[in-house]
Amino acid sequence: MSIRTLTISALLVAIAVAGSTFVSIPTGVARAYPVQHAINVVSAILLGPIPSILIAFTTAIIRILTGTGSLLAIPGSVIGACCASLFYQLRPSVIVSGFFRACSKSSSSKSVTSAGAFILPKQDKYGRKMWLASIGEIVGTGIIASLVAVPYAQLFMGTTVAAFFFMPAFLTSSVIGAFLGIIIASSIQKSVTLQY
Repeated sequence: MSIRTLTISALLVAIAVAGSTFVSIPTGVARAYPVQHAINVVSAILLGPIPSILIAFTTAIIRILTGTGSLLAIPGSVIGACCASLFYQLRPSVIVSGFFRACSKSSSSKSVTSAGAFILPKQDKYGRKMWLASIGEIVGTGIIASLVAVPYAQLFMGTTVAAFFFMPAFLTSSVIGAFLGIIIASSIQKSVTLQY
């Protein structure tokens, strides 16, 4: 890792830990911390998969040690960061053309291209879609991590809950954080400091 990557990673960990101290939303069974999910999206877009996962894990450990997060912070943040990074690395043209071909086998490739170009927003400067990172965060944290959290909570926390018990809280937090992360990442990418 370069010094630049380490510096940005440390800054993002500090923002996520400080943000979880001040910004939380009660969602019934748990408290939602959308700043962590916003940082997952930002790190997935700016740094890639490995730094993003390390940032999420480091933040989760610090939050657990300081008492601002529960043991559920680990699967929620790490799985979300991994999915956000992987979704961001995907080529959107493959996803869109495959989706439209599956939906309408009889349509020509010309209409598939025009339909895909009509639906999708403008690409960012790296040739990828920033919204894919937010979808990855929502799928990773809101769906996959909420299902992984059930056996994880039983194993490490001694609680037994239904399969979809954590899903509303995880989805709420990840949706809010994903949209916040897109706003932050788009404004950061326009800044002068990341052009070097």
